[in-house]
Amino acid sequence: MNSKEDQYLTSLKALAFFSSYFSSGCNKNKSKIIFTDNIKSININRNHTKTILPKNQITVRPSQSIRISNDDSIECSSLSIDKQKLAVAGTSGTISIFSISNFSQINEISSNEDSVKSISFHGTDNIIIGTGFSHTILNISTASGKIIRRLTKDIPGQQIDSMDVSKDKLIACGSADGFAYLYNEKLTSAMATINCQKSGIYNVRFSPKGDFLAVTSGYKLFLIAISNLEIKASFFDPNEVISTVDFSPNLKHIALGSGGKNSYISVYDTSENRIVFRLKSISKNYITSVKYSPNGLLIAASSFNLITVWNAITGECKYLLKGHSKMVSSFHFLNDSEIVSTDLAGNIKKWKL
Repeated sequence: MNSKEDQYLTSLKALAFFSSYFSSGCNKNKSKIIFTDNIKSININRNHTKTILPKNQITVRPSQSIRISNDDSIECSSLSIDKQKLAVAGTSGTISIFSISNFSQINEISSNEDSVKSISFHGTDNIIIGTGFSHTILNISTASGKIIRRLTKDIPGQQIDSMDVSKDKLIACGSADGFAYLYNEKLTSAMATINCQKSGIYNVRFSPKGDFLAVTSGYKLFLIAISNLEIKASFFDPNEVISTVDFSPNLKHIALGSGGKNSYISVYDTSENRIVFRLKSISKNYITSVKYSPNGLLIAASSFNLITVWNAITGECKYLLKGHSKMVSSFHFLNDSEIVSTDLAGNIKKWKL
């Protein structure tokens, strides 16, 4: 395992050891501060939950593949709103935009930063990126490559590890300092700062309509209503770190991925207020990303170099996507039967289920 991949593999666990030492300068804007301590949490306990083990799944090989670089890993990607373009970025700080149909390169943009750790399309014409150790957020035009807005946090050495953009173009980001930030669409002011105390932020994710924001931090997940910026629900896993999260399209379910050695997905039913089942991954590594298909009938999760796909209703393991030689860094549903993914070896792959 090379040093790049080794660093990526250990990054989630390393986040949990950052303290709030850096918190003194994190919020110079007049934004609402949301404290997460003393919040009653729903306990996720696998001993009281049906666990579904994978069996009889179909192995799927990539239908299309391209390697964009021999020396630059892809650490993040974003799918455009129309699902026709894929933006990828990594250690070089360069953003490359590809056509989904044939993987031809549309544009290449230099961020002039050391590395890009997170990326999201912002509307149809812009891209928001979170950089490595400069702790900077950039709004960049995809057409001209011009930087429209630069926002640099005043905490040195804290990279932006996760970011998402809502349907209404609100921007959420989280980093290892234990804080998540919610910005307006122009990045001119912070609407809220979520203080997660001693635990770094693993993942931030908006609900499909943008009315909720999920923040995973350590062994907890916080669900925040955007309308009043209040915490509406909290989840606690006593056994594993909650590394990633996604909402079903109808908000009926929330899928929580584990950041520990057990490698499972917990599916929470919002109407019944309980975990309905736990899906065990074939991989023995932690879950790096989890996503619902557009129709909500499938759940997919990446773990090391594999992507596993389940029936979201029954929990049956349907497909195992094999073909990445190194860790899967990101993936997206193109539709209900196709997935595009990237890895730390600089590869982009397309899969037909």
